[in-house]
Amino acid sequence: MVYNATTQMLLFGISKGVPTQDEILDEAQSHGFVNEQKTGGKVTYGSVLATHFGKKFNGVDVSKDWHQVVTGESRYDLLRQTVEELGPIV
Repeated sequence: MVYNATTQMLLFGISKGVPTQDEILDEAQSHGFVNEQKTGGKVTYGSVLATHFGKKFNGVDVSKDWHQVVTGESRYDLLRQTVEELGPIV
């Protein structure tokens, strides 16, 4: 979602998906959640991957950009591509 506060324009987009492993997700969820709705975990997927791969993997901080480790494509590039597909934010 991108919001232009000046024009109050709101645009939505969906980036390419990134595959996850159930075992890693289960491990992250086993540490609990920050609320009763279970919408936020106390431990992230990337943090769990970092325990398996190490904090850095091929120069990438695993806990901050695990997408790069899993797919070879940075999460920031995935988001940038999606925003570019939305067109000009005016």
